[in-house]
Amino acid sequence: MLVEYTRANVFSVHLSTGVFVRFIPGVNEIEPALWEQIQKHPTVAQIIGGGFLKALNEPEKGLSDPGLSGLNTKEAIAVVKKTVDADLLKKWALIDNRKAVSAAIQEQISAVDLKPEKE
Repeated sequence: MLVEYTRANVFSVHLSTGVFVRFIPGVNEIEPALWEQIQKHPTVAQIIGGGFLKALNEPEKGLSDPGLSGLNTKEAIAVVKKTVDADLLKKWALIDNRKAVSAAIQEQISAVDLKPEKE
């Protein structure tokens, strides 16, 4: 599922189960079961309460996670533009074949996937 973290810093949390979760600014992908768990963490609950972390699409119970493809084209493009995780964008590029969404993904990859210049 997709969650948006709106602060400018990276936010990490360690759960008592030993799971480590990291949120970077923009849109992040997280397993629905982990999202259920992590919301109970006091610090995460505070971040959610402050409006800095929110679910963008929660799958219905018993159904698979729709991810980016569960959003309409306009919503999907808006999510892509808020995403700075190049690996996540590349994953979406392989899955989502809507023309406008694919173009937005490629544009965002170009903007965030900076390669060092060759000498």
